[in-house]
Amino acid sequence: MATSSSAASSSSVTNPPKGWIATFDANEMDYYWNSSNAPGRVVAAQHNLKDPTPEMCSDPSSPTPRYIFSSGDKLYLWTLMDGRLWGIKTEGSAQAIADQIGSKGIESLELETPQQSMSWADI
Repeated sequence: MATSSSAASSSSVTNPPKGWIATFDANEMDYYWNSSNAPGRVVAAQHNLKDPTPEMCSDPSSPTPRYIFSSGDKLYLWTLMDGRLWGIKTEGSAQAIADQIGSKGIESLELETPQQSMSWADI
């Protein structure tokens, strides 16, 4: 895992649903997002997305690790186990999407066709 003096980061989501977190420690930010070869940036770059910003992720103990991140004015769901990236078509802010996941489940989101991006073996 990368080390640096980066500070922890939090997203625009102030009230994540149960099973999700929206505050990221410095090590997590360094590993997944802060360098050009960090997995989150690589996935975004493979889909021509600029400046990905993590909004929330599933709890680290989740059997299905996921991130929701923003790029521009759009939100994306990234499934870490299979490297798939889904565009979230459901309209609303990151907090509105978090609220919907909390009340209706992640299955209630309208997603764009999945795009295969990479596997962990590619990193």
